[in-house]
Amino acid sequence: MGELLFFISNDGVHDVEPWISDGTAEGTVMVADINPSGSSFMGPYPMPLALVVAGDSVYFTADDGEHGLELWRVSRPEPVPPVDLEPSNKFTLPASGKANLKQATLSLSLKLPGPGRVKLSPVEPGRLKAVSKVVGANGKVTVKLKATKATKAKLRKQLRVQQKRVASVRVRVKVTYTPDGGLPRTQTKTYVIKLKKPAR
Repeated sequence: MGELLFFISNDGVHDVEPWISDGTAEGTVMVADINPSGSSFMGPYPMPLALVVAGDSVYFTADDGEHGLELWRVSRPEPVPPVDLEPSNKFTLPASGKANLKQATLSLSLKLPGPGRVKLSPVEPGRLKAVSKVVGANGKVTVKLKATKATKAKLRKQLRVQQKRVASVRVRVKVTYTPDGGLPRTQTKTYVIKLKKPAR
């Protein structure tokens, strides 16, 4: 039967019955308990009186204990269909992004496993604007970290009070990616939002 071995054996529970094996413990199984009350094959050395392999089937004689000796057939098992796995939701946040010092924003380029939706929000509420975007089939999307009015006011105060040319604030960001038909996954990372003092 191709790569399968057909043989007769007694497992100590079902008496002598037909078995098939692919060479592994998991792939070795009894075909059927043809004779529930005893052995399906008679004689001092139980074995089929006739056995023929034809294509993916084995034809042999056996006794089910009720109808006497009859012709039986065992066909090669159908391949097990692949498991329908959940779409991958694994991704990694970039180490840095592209800063816009005039608008106090930071653009992050993400490479995700496939289509879905990505949501960005601050771990500390009120520091950044929440963003939600649809992810296309290629998995590439750019999300922009935007400072809220309160965060911009804090940056402007730094520029004014500390006489800085560039003010900065660290924000911890939570990014959640949900693939189409899959489960959400969240990553967090700290980024720096900067605002440059306007030229006079």
